[in-house]
Amino acid sequence: GDLEGCVAAVRAPSDSPSDSPDDRWVGATRGGDDPPRGGGGRTGKRHRGLMREVGRRLNPAHKQLLAACKDARRLDLALAYARSLPPNPRLLSSLLGACAQAKDYASAVSAFDLYEHHGIAPDAFAYSGLISAAGKCGDMASAEDALRRAIETGACDQV
Repeated sequence: GDLEGCVAAVRAPSDSPSDSPDDRWVGATRGGDDPPRGGGGRTGKRHRGLMREVGRRLNPAHKQLLAACKDARRLDLALAYARSLPPNPRLLSSLLGACAQAKDYASAVSAFDLYEHHGIAPDAFAYSGLISAAGKCGDMASAEDALRRAIETGACDQV
């Protein structure tokens, strides 16, 4: 639970497999954010399987930082951290989940805005985190608005 220790751990180099350049594409959406092709000799089925596997993991240092920031009620630090990193949809969706768990809708909106900051189209996981944060804060109008936008942008199917 030591926030300073978590920040120091995140700044240390990591050999985690989730730090690969492909990590930035985890959670990519249908909106044209497909992973770059070529060079790796990936085929469609093999590549989709790889992305599912990579998508299940979050760098342990990122996970530790998010948990410490949530517990310390310092999601502002987690937002600044996510803003400073290369695009990583898995980290952003995990940050949205931490905001929802902390019942901090304002931070969830800021986390959601990081998708645009990084040039990533929000996917169903992003909208789910935003909807969850709004619901946990009792803001049903915002939750309904986020669901409407998710459907309009094609991030999820109409329910």
